[in-house]
Amino acid sequence: MLITGGCGRNDAAAAGSSAETTTAETTAAVTTAEETAVERDAADSSESAVVISNDAPDLSAAPGAVWFDKDTMTAHGNIADTSATEAETAPAGEETDAAAPVKVWGTIVSVEDDEITADEPDVPPAGGSITVDNQSDVSSPGEMIIHIDPAHSVVVDAVNGLPVELSDLEEGESFVAYLGPAMTMSLPPQTTAYAVVVKIPEDYKAPVFVFSAGTVVDTDNGKLLDAYGEQDYMLADDVEVLPYLTRNIVTLDDVHDGSRCLIWTDEYDTVTKLVLFAD
Repeated sequence: MLITGGCGRNDAAAAGSSAETTTAETTAAVTTAEETAVERDAADSSESAVVISNDAPDLSAAPGAVWFDKDTMTAHGNIADTSATEAETAPAGEETDAAAPVKVWGTIVSVEDDEITADEPDVPPAGGSITVDNQSDVSSPGEMIIHIDPAHSVVVDAVNGLPVELSDLEEGESFVAYLGPAMTMSLPPQTTAYAVVVKIPEDYKAPVFVFSAGTVVDTDNGKLLDAYGEQDYMLADDVEVLPYLTRNIVTLDDVHDGSRCLIWTDEYDTVTKLVLFAD
């Protein structure tokens, strides 16, 4: 009896101890979970949130938030690091060509022309930026800032292919621009142009800026220019080939892989004139 009684007391004590231990562990687990949730919420609030929506949400309360528009496949928002870039994404089912320029068009909203210091006559032509209303359905439709880098960008007249000063551009006039694949995720988005075609007369077929995908080749139907991201272009037998801003004599033999060309085409998309830019 003493042994049995003793065993009963020990079992009860053990059971009480086990219950207390379980309660303590459960409380600790709940506390840990709550602390983890708090830490996770705090971490989420300090990082950029991503909102996937077809409607632009209010991002004013979340300065690091990004709105990703599923219709245009572009991201928008106030990104802390505006040097971040996004590659242009083609609509579903379309193939992309990294070497092909992105074509946009619309009207000019405003122009910011860099100033040239008067006592520096050897400074290269000034660059600047053009704020536009992009009316194409690619590359962030709407307001966009296109930077003009004198070392890599050209702004040309649609009729003769000669350079146009930014100061000669007017608000409301039409443009066609050919852009690189990278664009900042700021609002409005910003990018740098390969070429901007302006001074486009009404009902005029503006020239096209292309990168050649190789040399001009002879076919049974005539000479052929293959451009990155574009259809093949047949060349007229009497196609005019001109250099850009030089007196050098250039021919179709000077066209090679990666050559920058501005081409004018007729109603059959046959090239009648080609301006070749220096490498």
